[in-house]
Amino acid sequence: MQPQEVAALEQKLVAYDDSTSSQIAIVTVPSLGGSDIFSYAQKLYQDWGIGRKGKDNGLLILVAVQEHQVRTHTGYGLEGAIPDALTKRI
Repeated sequence: MQPQEVAALEQKLVAYDDSTSSQIAIVTVPSLGGSDIFSYAQKLYQDWGIGRKGKDNGLLILVAVQEHQVRTHTGYGLEGAIPDALTKRI
């Protein structure tokens, strides 16, 4: 992505957070370094504290470039709004 595209996306994600209190993080990594994408995404979600404390209303979209894999991790507080069936379509 070009820097201006990243900036525009960041603005939209901040506006979404401000209007809903739900947080979305989109992360690209060059490689998973031998980890499986499920564990990597889960650890990243927890380590970064995505979602509001006490609400667990975050969504992580992880893209592993070298492995050509994408994984989403949805907090329990967003599962009603973003069910697993929808995240699989992402």
